[in-house]
Amino acid sequence: MFVTYPNFQAALSPDADATVWWSVEIIRRFSWFLVTLRDSASAPVRTLIVSRDRDLADLAANANEGRLTGVSLVVPPSLSSSGEWEIVRIKRVARTVPGDAELSVLVLTSEDGISFNGSGATRLTPAFGHVDLLAQFD
Repeated sequence: MFVTYPNFQAALSPDADATVWWSVEIIRRFSWFLVTLRDSASAPVRTLIVSRDRDLADLAANANEGRLTGVSLVVPPSLSSSGEWEIVRIKRVARTVPGDAELSVLVLTSEDGISFNGSGATRLTPAFGHVDLLAQFD
C-alpha cells in the first residue's frame, strides 16, 4: 500500500482527472507489482504500481486498460533472500482452476522458472494443478 502527502503533489497534471505526485511512501512492507500496459503499437507504454493481486489478475484478463506487456514482482526485504528490496521479472501470469471448495490462486512464474502465489509472499511447488494462462511475456 502507498500513501501520498500534499507536499509531494506536483503542480502539473496530464488531464483534469489525474493528479501527479513526485513521491509516494510505502506504508506496508508487502510485495507489489510494476505492470506495463500498451493500448496499441503507436501508443505510449503506461506503467502502473499495483499492490493487490486481484487488480493484477483483472488487468491481465481485461484489455480495457490496455494489453499487459510486462510484470515485475517487487519483493520486500523481509521476504527476499538478500534482505533488500528485490525485483523479480515475471514471465507468466496464470490462475489456478479451483476444484470443489477451493479458491482460485494467482500463480506468477519468474524468468528462472520459480512460481510465486499472487501476493508474492510464497514460492509454490509445481504441483498446483491446472491453470488458466492470463498473460505470458517474451
